Amino acid sequence: MSKSKKKGVKVALIGSAAAGLAYLAAGEAFYEVFLTRKAVHKREKPHLPSQAEIERCKALEKYESPSEWYAAHDDNDIEMITLRGETIHAKLFTHDEPSHTYVICIHGYTSSPYRMASPAYHFYERGYNVLMPYLGGHGLSEKKTVSMGYHDRLNIVDWIDYIITFDRQAEIILYGVSMGAATTLLTTGEKLPENVKCAISDCGFTSAWEEFYLQCTNVAHLPPFPFLYALRRVAILRDKFDPKECSPLQCVARSVTPTLFIHGSKDVFVPFWMLDILYDNAACEKQKLVIEGAEHANSDDVNPELYWSTVFNFIDKYITPSAAADNVA
Repeated sequence: MSKSKKKGVKVALIGSAAAGLAYLAAGEAFYEVFLTRKAVHKREKPHLPSQAEIERCKALEKYESPSEWYAAHDDNDIEMITLRGETIHAKLFTHDEPSHTYVICIHGYTSSPYRMASPAYHFYERGYNVLMPYLGGHGLSEKKTVSMGYHDRLNIVDWIDYIITFDRQAEIILYGVSMGAATTLLTTGEKLPENVKCAISDCGFTSAWEEFYLQCTNVAHLPPFPFLYALRRVAILRDKFDPKECSPLQCVARSVTPTLFIHGSKDVFVPFWMLDILYDNAACEKQKLVIEGAEHANSDDVNPELYWSTVFNFIDKYITPSAAADNVA
């Protein structure tokens, strides 16, 4: 090979290496901005109660708001070591009077159990026990990365098993909003015990890849290639998380868990059109609820009467009359 050809090959190799490094650097930058604990903490607004507020709420005989109820039980943290060797955390709210009905209430991206206090309190007032897990990269979670529910689905299965270990008569409902809804649907794709009676998904996405694609083009105004593709590569390398495999759509297609799909008609963050795709492809018993005029994750605020009457009527079809009914004020 002539010297000029050798030089050309060398330049080409250096150029290819540089392009590869730039590609991975772009993916690493996107990953750090969106899928790490640091990124979540920059975006989340936990509004955690102060110690003085906690003490005030603990002294109350009656709560005037869900936040007061939550603050009064702020010290009810539980943790568990999974078979995968991870320590996971949750809040558990149980009734003094026996109840075999449990809701696993799952928060969304940059959210927390505290920000789910309102729906959790609705379930608690109904007489249900409520377990509120921290998803990866959020709050008390010891995981440093976010998988949009992909890895979290296995933790939810672990929480289901945890409940059953101390209450074999447990009837369990899965409820999630946004990323929590996606986590709920991903969980229904697993083989679940008969104790899981139904699931409620409020504004869940079809797949993490499709959601990322929409955010990349419509919000960040960047071309999916190379940015999104580089992000996918880094997510696989760092967390064994493939956004294309994080697919609630694939999971509902094999689900046997009766599921209520809820979505606001004005949702553009997780687009409204995703509702029908999920619903139409679900193999389980199913129902859907459209809240007209609701934007992302605020359907229960826009029309609370329709929202909660539909939710509880749906649940009542699948749980047996129990002590939970006796706890309703």
